[in-house]
Amino acid sequence: MPSGAPTMGGQLVQWFFYCVLVSICAAYIAGRAVQPGAHYLSVFRFAGATAFFAYSIGLWQDSIWYKKSWSTTLEEHVRRPGLRLLTARFGWLWPR
Repeated sequence: MPSGAPTMGGQLVQWFFYCVLVSICAAYIAGRAVQPGAHYLSVFRFAGATAFFAYSIGLWQDSIWYKKSWSTTLEEHVRRPGLRLLTARFGWLWPR
């Protein structure tokens, strides 16, 4: 990390694009698994599961490679349900 006062502009832009990418992947997987006109909960299930894998299981590599404690990694699973649910909530946009 560079010395001096931290700036977060670059990280926030990268995080935004990461969230968009996860949402696109979740929509793609749901689109391949669920037909148009499907019930909202079916779409929610596939998009939510994909978002879970992208946001949660991706954290495991920090414990594996960077020696972050596993308890901290598991705590992140508990603290981040909002991102998974927010991604899955876009199921109402599913084509009828």
